[in-house]
Amino acid sequence: MLFCTVGTAHAQWPAEVRRAQPVDEPPVARALPVEEPPVQTPSHSAEDFSEPAARDTEAPDRRQLDYANALFTRKLYDLAAPEYQKYLDDYPGRSGRANAYFSLGGSYRNSNG
Repeated sequence: MLFCTVGTAHAQWPAEVRRAQPVDEPPVARALPVEEPPVQTPSHSAEDFSEPAARDTEAPDRRQLDYANALFTRKLYDLAAPEYQKYLDDYPGRSGRANAYFSLGGSYRNSNG
């Protein structure tokens, strides 16, 4: 009986909740978007759209390797292998040769198995 009265007496007192105290610091300034000037679109003729501008600045060896890598990524191994071979034949001494040899082997392995 004594046990029950102690339990009810304890339940009457609310538990103490500790809360964080606010710090007297100024609020952080919010970033505002910068107003950008309107983009001016230059007028082009139909001849200008024949090739994207990125291909003009990209090296042909890099394009060849990227093309072979894209075929490999799409699991078109039988098409990727000759593209890697073409890269290796046409561009000796380039930095992508190790990748090309490795992926060429992977293309042959995946296309036969």
